[in-house]
Amino acid sequence: MPDSKSNNAAIDAKRDIRISKSLAKLLRHNAKSEGLSIDSDGYVPLSEIISHNYMKTNHATIDDIMRIVETNSKKRFKLKQTGAHSYHICALQGHSIPSIAYGQSENLAPIVDTWPKFIVHGTYVEKLPLIIESGGLSKMSRNHIHFTFAIPAKFAKYVSNSDDDIGGTVISGIRSSCNCLIVMDVEKLKGSNLPFFQSKNGVILSPGDQNGFISTDFIEKIIDHKRGDITKSILSGK
Repeated sequence: MPDSKSNNAAIDAKRDIRISKSLAKLLRHNAKSEGLSIDSDGYVPLSEIISHNYMKTNHATIDDIMRIVETNSKKRFKLKQTGAHSYHICALQGHSIPSIAYGQSENLAPIVDTWPKFIVHGTYVEKLPLIIESGGLSKMSRNHIHFTFAIPAKFAKYVSNSDDDIGGTVISGIRSSCNCLIVMDVEKLKGSNLPFFQSKNGVILSPGDQNGFISTDFIEKIIDHKRGDITKSILSGK
């Protein structure tokens, strides 16, 4: 007979994923259009979130949201207590709402003196032609281009022979499904006027230049997770 406890756990996990996705949609993209009170740091009163139809559809409770914030593997959300029994919640990055702070804020620290060893952007091999043809990485509809400060495990062998030399453990900032890694030239970035920030959950963020781009001139290496370094073959057509 099926294990009822296992089935219930699977159902609960799927429900948590639905609630998490709904939270991300509201806090990153739709808070204003849905009439929620969102401040410049991206915080929304939890009371407004829990009353929204996105949450009601999933029968989400405050305890559900608090658990999801605590257990989310990407650490996407942050809660802060604003009163004896009141809380505000925000997404730590990924916003497309223009009024959310692009620069230094409560949840974004500027990278000025101490830079990470690596600044890497995860993407897909099939996206590379568009990136090269357009002249670089684009923030597109979001407020920032997203990076991480470490080399994900499946790319590590193409960067270093030592697990201690890949920058640390990736928590957030890159999709696990990415099959291609763009490694930026950190020394060149240091000498540029491009602003970089680090979020509370470790994601490296940049709004890019005045057009929302970071030029291919700042790319040091492009790594395919199966073929290794493909920089020359990709950039030779620039």
